[in-house]
Amino acid sequence: MVAELVLMLKDKVQTKDVDWLAWEDPFIYSRNPQELKKEKEESKEEIRKRLSYVIPMLQLLNAVANT
Repeated sequence: MVAELVLMLKDKVQTKDVDWLAWEDPFIYSRNPQELKKEKEESKEEIRKRLSYVIPMLQLLNAVANT
């Protein structure tokens, strides 16, 4: 659903690069940002979790781009 929303709003939304691990997670978990980032980047469980929703979005965006 996120990919569909992005596609519908792509001409109206202004974006900027954000390193989510650098600012959101340390705030929520009260952790050192660099330690948390390293821990998350090295976690196979975290990678699987993120890919489980990223891959379907990428497939949809790829399908739209190729139409």
